[in-house]
Amino acid sequence: RLHLHTYLAHILPMASLTALRRPFHAARCPAMRTQAPRLRCVRAKSYEAIPPETYLVLGLAHCFEKGDDGKLQDIRLIEPMSASSMECLANGARTSFKLAAGVTLGDALRKDRNALPSEMMDGRFCPNWVNRCEAAARTWTRPHAQDNLMDLVPLGRTRGSFNFSLDDKRVLNAQVEIKDEDNVKQDISIDVYGRKEKADKEAAAKEAAAAAAAAAAQAKIDEEDELDKLLLA
Repeated sequence: RLHLHTYLAHILPMASLTALRRPFHAARCPAMRTQAPRLRCVRAKSYEAIPPETYLVLGLAHCFEKGDDGKLQDIRLIEPMSASSMECLANGARTSFKLAAGVTLGDALRKDRNALPSEMMDGRFCPNWVNRCEAAARTWTRPHAQDNLMDLVPLGRTRGSFNFSLDDKRVLNAQVEIKDEDNVKQDISIDVYGRKEKADKEAAAKEAAAAAAAAAAQAKIDEEDELDKLLLA
């Protein structure tokens, strides 16, 4: 009588045989029994709390909202500004911000209008205020900002000499509709999808169909001419 493993070796591939041997050996030798891997729970690291005295820049932006009648209404929006954004504005980038003020994170989180310049008294605080303030304040604690950008808007001071422009209006409640015309067409010289070959085949097929139709029409005319000649003979 053939051993079970010998019999299976003739009818099953070696990989399957190896897989079948494991339960047999595990049953004979308890030490070889495999255990299910233990799941380890790793607690996600959270950011350390930012001190309330951390420096932060708040900007006053001229925005718009579209009403039910389709007309745009002026909105003065107060937003926290990151260090990189403030650096771009200081270098002359076109912007919708009219004013920037240096404050502390604590005053910003409390929405203390007494700590803000008078130009921001009637401004609206932007959505997601707390998270955006904390995120922007972290950028001001980085070495580049600490060494090079802190004098752009000193704490307790304001700055308004920006390249202000409303050519590209910020509409807060604008809805973007994606259209096929918005797709960027790849230049045909670097075509990797065979579009040119497909277009050539389609054009050739149309030309062949037009030629066949013209030939059929000419054949019908010739046939009618032949019938007319026979009737007149």
